[in-house]
Amino acid sequence: MGLPKNLSFLRFGTGGQTLDIYLDPLCPFSYKCARSLTENVLPQVREGGKYAGKLQLIIRPYPQPFRSAASTQFHSDLGVPVSSPVAVSSEQRAAWNTLAAVTTAWTLGRRSRHRDVQPVKLTCSHYFSTYPVEALLCFGADHPEQWWDYLLGVFSVQESFFNKPVHDKTPAQVQEAYVKVAEDVLAKAGVASAKEDGKKLYEQLQVHQKENGGSVMFEPLKYLIKEGRQNGIHFTPTALLNGLEDGSVSSGWGRSEWDKWLEEKL
Repeated sequence: MGLPKNLSFLRFGTGGQTLDIYLDPLCPFSYKCARSLTENVLPQVREGGKYAGKLQLIIRPYPQPFRSAASTQFHSDLGVPVSSPVAVSSEQRAAWNTLAAVTTAWTLGRRSRHRDVQPVKLTCSHYFSTYPVEALLCFGADHPEQWWDYLLGVFSVQESFFNKPVHDKTPAQVQEAYVKVAEDVLAKAGVASAKEDGKKLYEQLQVHQKENGGSVMFEPLKYLIKEGRQNGIHFTPTALLNGLEDGSVSSGWGRSEWDKWLEEKL
């Protein structure tokens, strides 16, 4: 599958075949997959690699609908207001499972209404996952050469944004944390303007123009989410080869598994 021009930094390598990988910055398995790709796939598609000119790798940052900031709001179809993460009862957990199931049903195009569910409070997981994706997109637009390093940097701090650590954080605090990661990545890469670029990134992450809008990369974020929903991507990581999902690809793969798979497919 292709990419809009303003998301070209998500593509690595060139070639007639395409491997798309959907990753959620707050998904531990996505982090595991990203580390494996770094060691076992990325070097093979870049210049000088075995599959250079044959395969392009596209990373599609994909915040899960049930992990986004919107999940903390009142869910109109289910009547489920979401509270801060606390110990949950079986009733609360059942309601959350229903919400997750309906989200998946929507993703697959089956619009179940579940009108029989009564309002309860529950905890949701990773409800700030859209923020790291917006940070990744804003960073990549200005620093495509350092984007992969920033991706790994964002993954490396994911535990700081799991349920308990983030329940009392503001959006500004979360954005500042991702800006700090960006500054560290740029400084390590020898970019003299790392601090200034960090300030620019923070400004880019703020809500612009529309009251219910988002960062300067809000529209590209929406594109990635819409594209994933259209293709029925309801868990991460998910791999597509030439547009078709391949469920055999595992986040636990090492060099031997990737080498065997690439050899068979290419």
